[in-house]
Amino acid sequence: MSASERRLLTRLVVPLVAAGLAVVVLRVFVFGFARVASTSMAPTLFAGDNVLVDKLAYRHELPRVGDVVVFDLDHVLYIKRVVGLPGDTVKLSGGVLLIDGAPVVREPLAEVDLDSSGEPVRTSSFIHEVELFEERFAHRAWRVAHRRAAKEADQGPFVVPKGCLFVLGDNRDASYDSRLKSFGPVPVGRLVGRVSRVAFSFGPRGFRWSRVFAPVR
Repeated sequence: MSASERRLLTRLVVPLVAAGLAVVVLRVFVFGFARVASTSMAPTLFAGDNVLVDKLAYRHELPRVGDVVVFDLDHVLYIKRVVGLPGDTVKLSGGVLLIDGAPVVREPLAEVDLDSSGEPVRTSSFIHEVELFEERFAHRAWRVAHRRAAKEADQGPFVVPKGCLFVLGDNRDASYDSRLKSFGPVPVGRLVGRVSRVAFSFGPRGFRWSRVFAPVR
């Protein structure tokens, strides 16, 4: 077998073996499984990520602000971040997230480009596509992306109805989420579970070993 044939075999077999093992483990421990199909959660999740979903996480409690959740709307699974609980008022002002009038701390991290899967990459260009920020709320932290050329118009305020959650994508200028009337707040009853880890990732750049069982924050 030639070297090229071995490489091709590896590219075909490794993802299948990893997927099979992941399915067995998930079924044993009552976890779900979801595939990230878009870049709306970059830089946290990339297109091609296959995530583990804890279906028991919200059996007796609501999500916390900052949780990455999976929910079902019209038989389509979505993955977004919870930023508002029932009764909260959510607003974005100049790109800054406000919850009940209090701004969420937002610290700049870097200027980068996003590849076709949403993964941040550095280039030799002096002008980058997005700016990365770290948001911090109640001792939790996560990263978000904003397009550098985007005009940070105010959005909201949005009052989260009883029994609903307000969700956003971490790729704030490229996400279909609760800010839009056609999407709106998500009923708690539509939750599937909380994203706990990336099981494995196979996207436009092939299989990513660095994403195997990677934590999600």
